[in-house]
Amino acid sequence: MESRLNIEENFWSRIKYESKRKMFFVVYFAVNYGFESDIPDILQYIKKLF
Repeated sequence: MESRLNIEENFWSRIKYESKRKMFFVVYFAVNYGFESDIPDILQYIKKLF
């Protein structure tokens, strides 16, 4: 039972990490593909997450 709890805990921890990590890719994409006007909003969202 204890190992199952660790798997579930690690699973949700990974999901949260991956969703936050992708926000940094969104900034990269915005800079490189002409969406600079969206960067301030994206950065505000990132600040809320962290």
